[in-house]
This record gives sequence, structure tokens and C-alpha cells, in this order.
Amino acid sequence: SAFDYIRGVQPVAFEQTTQELRLTSNSDGAFDWMIGGYYFDSERDSSDANTIGLDAVIAVNPGFAPLIPAFYPGGVSGVVTGRTLLATPLIGTFDPTLGFILGQLQSGTIDGFGTTTTFSTETIESTAIWASGSYRPSPEFELSAGIRYTEETLGGSYSQTVSGLLPLFGVPNVPETELSDRGDDNVSLNASISYFPSDSTTLYASFAQGFRSGGYNLAPGPASEEDRAFESETVDSFEIGTKNILFGGRASLNAAAFYSEYSDFQRAFLRATPTGFVNETLNTDATIYGFEADFAARVSDELSLTAAYGYQNSSYDDYPNAPINTTGGLVIADLSDEALPFVPEQSFSIGAEYDRSISTNWSLRLTADLQYRSSYNVTDTDGTDPETRVGETFLFNPSIGLRNGAKDLQVVLRANNLFEEEYPTGLDFNTFTGVVAQSLSAPRVISLQIRKDF
Repeated sequence: SAFDYIRGVQPVAFEQTTQELRLTSNSDGAFDWMIGGYYFDSERDSSDANTIGLDAVIAVNPGFAPLIPAFYPGGVSGVVTGRTLLATPLIGTFDPTLGFILGQLQSGTIDGFGTTTTFSTETIESTAIWASGSYRPSPEFELSAGIRYTEETLGGSYSQTVSGLLPLFGVPNVPETELSDRGDDNVSLNASISYFPSDSTTLYASFAQGFRSGGYNLAPGPASEEDRAFESETVDSFEIGTKNILFGGRASLNAAAFYSEYSDFQRAFLRATPTGFVNETLNTDATIYGFEADFAARVSDELSLTAAYGYQNSSYDDYPNAPINTTGGLVIADLSDEALPFVPEQSFSIGAEYDRSISTNWSLRLTADLQYRSSYNVTDTDGTDPETRVGETFLFNPSIGLRNGAKDLQVVLRANNLFEEEYPTGLDFNTFTGVVAQSLSAPRVISLQIRKDF
């Protein structure tokens, strides 16, 4: 951007230890089993430094409009930024607070309006044991089941330092605060049944439970330890489907229907603050169900085709007090029965690959794929901001390549998003700086790859 609203860096340091042990059966009988254990220990230290630039909005007073040059952003409406204040120092004589800010900016001793830096440490120690087994009473049937026990301990700390003029805007220094260790445990089950009517067809049904531990929101602020905690997420998933090999192995067709019910679904929320954004995790319930199918065929020795289709219906079950960032600020809305972000209802893709020898050593390879997604939201929304909605998108990605097998040489010309489809991939609101930032999809990218194997 040509305007200096906010600048930031987010360095992160990880230290992790993992260990996994497995013991499996070794028999040709009808029953197979596996038992195992898993250990994970992690410490994550992160910081988030944000400098508020001179183009941040610090006041709005229509009475100042005649004093501000119209070519400054918002000048005709009386919007005052640090840059307009420096360019129109007369404003400082009418407002003591703006006069004080002007003096500090003119001194040149601070960068923009100042910098806020938050620090957080998150620790996780996880231990799990599991057992699974499968039984094949006949060549046509297989039964499988498993169980997993997980125990986790989580802890954390947070702090914040503030410089420059930011304390004047109510941004506080926060001393380092240590949170109590938080324990969590879970038992998850899974089971499935498979039927093999022939060597080329499988029918199956499965049930599985999943678990994601809870934790703390570590953003500095006045929230109590109890209010910072978020609960564990669990999911019950059901699936039925079929897998098929067709035409003597030249094609395959797979299809499945699924239903997933989430309890205490962990929903990430990016809360706008005076100096940037804070990641928070909230709990709600959600349901996702749908259908998917894929097909692949070797039409000839040179030509292969693929196709896939997916349908998903997603919704919050009960989310009556959902926080939403909008251009008008933070609002609380009822998102019960509303769709989850980034979940298009329908999607499909088709692809083709043509590979043919054109000389003794050289072969030509042409590929192309077309991807489609129906409309969806990029964030939770109450419908007031049209920028939160992505329309239907089509992406076309072709390539042409030459390969010399004798010299292990390959040259590929590839285009991603050939027709320059543009759509938002994210939306950030910051009421302090007066900025709504929209992240856009990657543009058309054409690349030439030359590869030589030695």
C-alpha cells in the first residue's frame, strides 16, 4: 500500500519433541492387531510487533475539513491522520490533544504513533495410547475397530509493551502473566465394516471420533483466566462409500457420503484492537455433511482423464452471540444455522493429461485442469459487507512439457490461473487505523521449469 497505516512482524520460535512406538501382529490369520503409544512436548514462543503509521485515523471532525488539503485521504470529511496533522499544524491550535500529538510527531523521536509488542508462550505436553484390530471372518467381509486415550497438559503466559503515543489512546503495558496448567483427556473410538462383492468393488461404512484439546487465548487484556480458556473440540463422523476398479484396471470410480457433528467446535476469531489484531478461539457447535465422488480413466496409452465432484452443507448449530468484524466495527450477531466460512457448497474439477513420444528420445506432455467452486464467505458475516462474499470461481491451469529420457532432461511451461480469476481470500478490519484490508487470490503465474537429473 502507498499509505502507512500499520506495519508488523511476527517472529515465532518452536521447540518440539515427539516419540511414537508401535507393535503390530505378524500372522496370516483372520485377525490383525496393533497397539502403540505417542508422546509430544512443545513450547511455542511468539511475539507480534505492530507500528501504527502516520496514515492511521486519530480524529474525525467535519469542522477541520476546510483546513485539510482535499488530496489527503478523507480530508474532505475532516478525517485527521498523523500525516494531515503534520501538513496542517493549524489544527493543533483548535484541539489541545491534537496539539500535543503534533508536538510529539514534530520532535521526530518516535516511529509513527508508536509500537506495541505482545509476547506469549504456549506449552503442550501430550501422551496417548491406542489399540486397533481387524477381523476377516470370510473373504467378503472385514470388521475393524479401535480405541485411543489421550491426556494433555497445556499452559501459557502473555505480556505486552507499548511505546510512543499509544498509551494516550488507551493501549496499556501488560506485565508478564503466567496461567495455570490446564489438563485435558479424551477417549476416542472408531469402527468400520467393509464388504467385497468382487475383487474390483468395495462397499464400506465407518464411524470415527476425533478430539482437539482446549487451551487459552493468550492475547494481553483484562480477561480473567477462566474467561481465557476455551474447551476441547470433539467430532463424531459417519461415512458410507464405495470404491471400484473398472474396465480391467483402466478406470476407477469412488463415491462417499459423510456426516460430521462437532461439539464445542473451535472457531478462530481475529479481533481488531487499537494496534493490530488478536487471534482468539471461541467454542460453538457445527454440522457438516455432504457427498463426494471421483473418477479416473486411462482412455488410451497417451491420454488420461480425471474428474471429481463435491457437495458440502455446513452450518453452525447454535451460535447466538457470535462476534463479527464489520466496516462499522464489532457487532454481535446470531449465526445459528448460517454457513461456515471457506466452505463452498459445490466444487468440481476436471483434468486431462496427454503424453506421447515424438522422437527416439523426446516425449511431449500436455496437461490441463479446470477447478470450480461455488460462492462462499471468507469470514463470519451478518451480510452487511458484500466484500465478505466470494462469487463462483473458475481456475484453469494448463502446461506443456518436453522430456528427454536418455539425458534425464525435462522442460515444462506452466500457467496457473491462466484467465486471471480474482477473488478475495481474506478480510481484515481495523477500526483504529480506519483500514479494511482485503487479501486477494494469486494472479496469473506463468513459469518455465528446466530440470536435469544427475
